[in-house]
Parts: sequence; structure tokens; C-alpha cells
Amino acid sequence: MLSLSDVLLGLGLPALCAAILFFAARRAVGDALVFAVGVGFLVGYVAINRSSWIPPSEPAHCVFLGAAAILLVAAVHQFLWPSAWFWHIASLLILAGAIAGVFSLLADPDWTASQKVGWACAIWAVSTLITIGLELRCRRASASDSASDDCVVASALVIVSGLSAAVVGMSGTQTYGQIAAIFPVASAPIVLLSLPLRARIISQHVAPLYALLVNGMLLCTYLFAALTPLNATLLFVAPVGLLADFVPVARRRPTWQRFAIQLLAACIPAAIAFGLALSKFLSEMSGEFAPY
Repeated sequence: MLSLSDVLLGLGLPALCAAILFFAARRAVGDALVFAVGVGFLVGYVAINRSSWIPPSEPAHCVFLGAAAILLVAAVHQFLWPSAWFWHIASLLILAGAIAGVFSLLADPDWTASQKVGWACAIWAVSTLITIGLELRCRRASASDSASDDCVVASALVIVSGLSAAVVGMSGTQTYGQIAAIFPVASAPIVLLSLPLRARIISQHVAPLYALLVNGMLLCTYLFAALTPLNATLLFVAPVGLLADFVPVARRRPTWQRFAIQLLAACIPAAIAFGLALSKFLSEMSGEFAPY
């Protein structure tokens, strides 16, 4: 079970740091959400896992180092080299490096070197497509005159990442679950506070960070814990539901229906994965405590 110290340092501190950093920098820094959530993740990870990160000896270290690299690239892009191509290429290379690092630590003899390379390339390709799709949706939200559009995208990412963290936590490792929970915990206060303050929060650059932190922890849990392939797939592709906004049939609906369609399309796969994981978890717990 998680101690009070684990909750306060591993989850409460990242949420506080992210909220303060975002609302202090949101007017001066265009990618304030990326910096806030990224820093919150690093702070939370350091509080949870104090082992040496270089060279990475645990799969989650690759996600941590990838988050640090994303923040460095975001800083260069924001203040020194505002090139869209630089951001896209660098963020996708970081994602590839994190995936390769996770697979390199896989010592299972059932996995040959060619299988590791093949699966790593396939997962990177799918992650790239999901990242590009999310970037397109986030770009539309950030360019929209409607603050509600911005809030719908952010809310969907928080809900899906929160359900993902819950599934990870029920799939064999509480530590991974706590690490996976940092993204939604750091993002949720920003989303909630943005409503009364009418602050715009989404930028297209949050997409690679989401793919790295959330999908990266799903990959770690699938390879090194007990996350099922079905649940991993459902959670991995759930944010694609936000692309329903590009479907002509949905675009012709009233605004509230269009937003509802997007939220449901993104959250239903994640909710199904959560239900499946919860059922399995409760079944295992009841079997463990059944009388002999």
C-alpha cells in the first residue's frame, strides 16, 4: 500500500509544482502546459524513485530521461530555435529513444533481438501516428475561439491518462501506477483552474509529451508487469477518439453534441480497459483471500 509520504511527495508535490509553474508562466511562455506537466513529472519521479538514472537500469528510467529531453527541446524551441520541423523531428527521435531503451532492458529469453527491434519499430510507428493525430487536434483547439474546445481536449487527456494510471496500478505494480498517475495529477489542477480564470491551456506540443509519459508507462507495464494486450491496446489508442472532431457528421452537430462525441469516443475505450482490469483485479484479490 502507498504511504502518506508517497502520496504527498509523488503526487501532491507534482500537482502543486505544475499548477504554480503554469499560471506563473502562461502569459510569457506559449508551451506553459508542456513545461508545467513535464517539470511536475520529473519532480514526482525523483520523489518516487531515487535510484541512479544514468545509465537507465529500470524501464521507467527511459521515460524519465525522455521527459527531461522533451523539456530541453521545448526550451530550445521556445527561446532559441522556433522551428516546427526541429520540434517534430526532435520529439519523435526522443520517443524512439525511450521505446528503444525500454526494449533494451527486456531480458526475457523468449524475445529475440530481431523481435525486439521489430516490435520497437512498430510501436514507434503507431506512437508517431497517434502523436501526429493529437497534434492536429490540439492545434485546432488552440486556434479555436472557443475556450470550451480547449477544455474538452485537455479534459479528455486527463481522464484517459487517469484511467490508464488506474489500470497500470492494477496490473501488477503500484510503483508504475503511481508514476503513470503523475501526468493526470499534474494536469488536472491546471484544467480545473483554467475554467474560472478563462485561461487557454492546450498547445499542439503537449501531444509528444502525452505519448511519451502515458503510452511509455503502458509499454513498461505491458513488458515488465501484467498489463494485458487488450487493455494496452485500448488505452494506447483511446486519445484517437478526439479526432472525431474531424468527421463531417460530427462537425455538423451542435457544439455540445460535438464535444460529447469526442469525449465519449476517447473515454469509452479507456473505461472498458478500466472495467476489465478492475474485474480481473477483484477476482485475483477474492481468490487470494478465499478460505482454504
